Amino acid sequence: MGEPRHRPRGARAAAARARRRRADAGRSRRHVGPGVHPGGAAVARGRSGRRGAVRRRTRPAACGRCAGLACDRAVRRRAHRVRAACRRARCDGTARRRTCAGRACRGRRHRGAGDQPAGHRHLARPRRSGRRGRAARRRARPLPRARPGARSRPAALRTHALSDGARPLGGRVGAGVPLRAGMRRGGRSATAPEGDQPAGRAARRDARLARCRGGVPALRRARLAKPQPLLARLRAVEPRAQPGAAARPGARGAADGVQRALLADALRSARSARPALCAPGPRARRAPARRGRDRHALARGRRARSRAGAGPRAGRAGVASTVRRLQGGERMAQTSGRVLAPMAATVVEIAVSAGEQVDAGQTLVVLEAMKMEHELRADAAMRVIAVAARVGETVEEGDLLVELAPSDRAAAPVHVATDPAPERSLRADLAELIARHAWTLDAERPEAVARRHALGLRTARENIADLCDAGSFVEYGALAVAAQRSRRSADDLMRNTPADGMVTGIGGVNGAAFGPDRARCVVMAYDATVLAGTQGMRNHQKTDRMLGIALAQRLPVVLFAEGGGGRPGDVDAAVLAGLHVPTFASHARLSGQVPLVGIAAGRCFAGNAALLGCCDVIIATAGSNIGMGGPAMVEGGGLGVFKPEQIGPSAEQARNGVIDVLVADEAEAVAAARRYLSYFQGRTAAWEAPDALTLRDALPENRLRSYAMRDVLAGVCDRASLLELRAGFGVGVLTALARIEGRPVGVIASNPLHLGGAIDADAADKAARFMQLCDVHGLPIVSFVDTPGFMVGPDAEAQAQVRHVSRMFVVGARLRVPLFAVVVRKGYGLGAMAMTGGGFHAPVATVAWPSGEFGAMGLEGAVRLGYRRELEAVSAGAERDALFRRLLDEQYANGKAVEMAATLEIDAVIDPAETRRWLVQGLASARIAEPGVRYVDPW
Repeated sequence: MGEPRHRPRGARAAAARARRRRADAGRSRRHVGPGVHPGGAAVARGRSGRRGAVRRRTRPAACGRCAGLACDRAVRRRAHRVRAACRRARCDGTARRRTCAGRACRGRRHRGAGDQPAGHRHLARPRRSGRRGRAARRRARPLPRARPGARSRPAALRTHALSDGARPLGGRVGAGVPLRAGMRRGGRSATAPEGDQPAGRAARRDARLARCRGGVPALRRARLAKPQPLLARLRAVEPRAQPGAAARPGARGAADGVQRALLADALRSARSARPALCAPGPRARRAPARRGRDRHALARGRRARSRAGAGPRAGRAGVASTVRRLQGGERMAQTSGRVLAPMAATVVEIAVSAGEQVDAGQTLVVLEAMKMEHELRADAAMRVIAVAARVGETVEEGDLLVELAPSDRAAAPVHVATDPAPERSLRADLAELIARHAWTLDAERPEAVARRHALGLRTARENIADLCDAGSFVEYGALAVAAQRSRRSADDLMRNTPADGMVTGIGGVNGAAFGPDRARCVVMAYDATVLAGTQGMRNHQKTDRMLGIALAQRLPVVLFAEGGGGRPGDVDAAVLAGLHVPTFASHARLSGQVPLVGIAAGRCFAGNAALLGCCDVIIATAGSNIGMGGPAMVEGGGLGVFKPEQIGPSAEQARNGVIDVLVADEAEAVAAARRYLSYFQGRTAAWEAPDALTLRDALPENRLRSYAMRDVLAGVCDRASLLELRAGFGVGVLTALARIEGRPVGVIASNPLHLGGAIDADAADKAARFMQLCDVHGLPIVSFVDTPGFMVGPDAEAQAQVRHVSRMFVVGARLRVPLFAVVVRKGYGLGAMAMTGGGFHAPVATVAWPSGEFGAMGLEGAVRLGYRRELEAVSAGAERDALFRRLLDEQYANGKAVEMAATLEIDAVIDPAETRRWLVQGLASARIAEPGVRYVDPW
């Protein structure tokens, strides 16, 4: 609140001066005395009752000039202008345009600019009233003010030394510590460091403090006679010095004085609240606060504890550290004679008694906290003086447990806590675990293994051991059993349903070539020796768990899918149809995210076949059967009685495109799986290039003579690097994974041995799906073109040719990986465009061999259709045939590769022997786009 607009005159002025003198006298009396409660919370000569409470609320918290110490009345009259502004602002340096907050001030003007304290902005002329004055006050820069705090709440204080002109910094000022200049009660000091103060300011401050009665020496005289256990109950908070304060002159002595003043104030308040609490003893019991003064004193200690934060836990750590300092040490060690509780816990055992001699390492007390027992051991040979704790008692951190004294006898051997000597007999829990795991191994089930081998098949664990690198497989869910506890005994389930018929885990594949990081792979194998490899409740849960890990960690998945589908015998859970099982959706969600490899050997029906069909590649043995329904389901549907061998034999499934790689047995299937995964694990350092000159003779000179496209691919790719997929399906197009100088690529090629290289419906589906596979996994595609176009005719259209061949255009237009096209011979019509991703300029580069020939359609048909009138104008026979051959030769001459390159419809014509080098350069310069969120069409 600012000064009045007009100075009172006459009687009113005299009355005002009298009131100010009485206020000065009252405040001077309240400041005097070493027992004063700083900040005005308690006074030596005050009033009680309602009038006293009103006076205590209205008087200023402290004098900003003398920092709340005993103040000389004459000095105050001379140096202060005690007005309403001083009373309301509490001389804290925050009054803007009012007074100088306790500095030397005469009336409304300062003595000079040099006397203005830092952070103030005063005017040299009197205060203005009215609108102009208010506008000027609004333009004045506000002083930095700290967050206001509650008046009655103590807080932690960080302080520098108070001598040599140093000033308090940071920190919060509360009850229990004298206020200094520049401090606000309950707020942060807005003063600057010592180096930022105006010249001569420290000297003036020292001179003014010297004129005050009491001062800092009064605080230094306040000492504690002896440690009081009551402080532990009050959670007293000690001041924490700023870093670097101890290095300054006089910092440690002043900080110690402030600390002792704080502790003495808290102790006086506690004694006045409840004298019974001050009785000596290892632990002081709390008494309920019955009066307002008691509640205020105890609540003030609790609030200080909650805001202190001095230690690992706010409040409690401060108590422990305070008690240790009062008892003579920053860190109380056991050798000093006291064993303190390291935490809040319950005493469950006391292993010693008074007068007993203990050796180093011997257990003294056992505490229980959070259901865990902790032993406290002796550090050296000692003698027990007293035991302060009792069994069952709850102790706080820092409470005294055992009091020790040095032992008079010679040092005894040290009791070192060591592990017991290994025993021949295992612990019961470990023996049970080993026995449970033993039932899951093939060695414990010799009869089931023998039956499996009699069929020429391997067990699930044998296949996993062959697939994964030695010692790299870590099994998940090995102790699961079938969910049939309500109908079978636990022993029966452990012996006959180990792992619930499915082995799952994570292992390494091809780790020697690509390193352990790229070798990690999720492996899941249905065990046909356990409940025919059917899908039960527990193995569905295991599958879901592994699929979630594969998605989160981006790990490839290898699935041995042999089994008979769903199992109706699991009755432990109240499930009617089980159509909410997330396994199938979780497995399908991985498509396009990670490589999925499915292996089928033996019988694979129903749900097992559904998981197999979601895989990117299906590898099956010659004797396998794959179908969406087994014999029982077929018979139940009234469709007849069939043997398992009659449903989905491998030869049939290879022709219709279900099987990608057909092998002889499981050993070859595992080898094919390892090889397939290698294309998605990175480049190989070891590779061997074929003889490039063989490509010059790969094609016959007669353009009508067929040849083997596989020989061309073998002459371009690294030796023994081709892995053909779906070789028995859509034979008009070849699809394979290969390497060129160790780099994995996808290869699609026309097959002139089938329909002259024409693309039919199956070939289009095969090529489109393979392009999807390469695109989602980031493999560049190399296309070898020799096609007269799409297959046409009534028979072709009866197979929905339009829809099938259009897939190649849709997929090719969405490719993110680079595509390279090599026209080996024929490049005609829409079929050639589909083989190059939609057009000859869609690939990164399109080149042709010298044998290449191009046209919008087959040249024979183009001549007959385009030159029909000319041909009909001549007589049939030799003359018409001669005209046809002449027109056809002209078309061939115009469609030669060199003519196409001359019109820039293709990029180049190259020597066949340069094909590999050209592809290497192109692959090195092409950018691999980041794969998007896509999937691979199961078909």
